[in-house]
Parts: sequence; C-alpha cells; structure tokens
Amino acid sequence: MENRNILSLNRMREMLADRNISSVSRNTGINRVTLSQIMNGTTDPKHSTMERLSNYLEEKHGQPE
Repeated sequence: MENRNILSLNRMREMLADRNISSVSRNTGINRVTLSQIMNGTTDPKHSTMERLSNYLEEKHGQPE
C-alpha cells in the first residue's frame, strides 16, 4: 500500500460536495450513511475510513463520476 498523507476532514467535505454519494460509497466500500455523516460533520470517522476516502478522492480529483 502506498503511504500517502490523509486529507483533512474539511478538504474531504469540500471534495465530496460535488460527488454522487452512491458512487463514492460503491467505489470505497464506505456506507452512504457514514459518508453523509462525514459530510454533515456528525461523526468522527475511523482512521481507516478517512484513509480509504482520502485515497479515493485524491485518485478521482478532477475526474467526473
């Protein structure tokens, strides 16, 4: 596994704002409810969740869903 920096929660929220949550969920294996909670700031995600989401968002940055 590649060692990358994990994006901040605020940056993840910005990057998720224009994404299809169902598609992100399918591609990351993260539950849609969890993604919604991350976007709304109502959860403190596990490190592993942040790492998966960060990796996905960095790979897909600027690419359409």
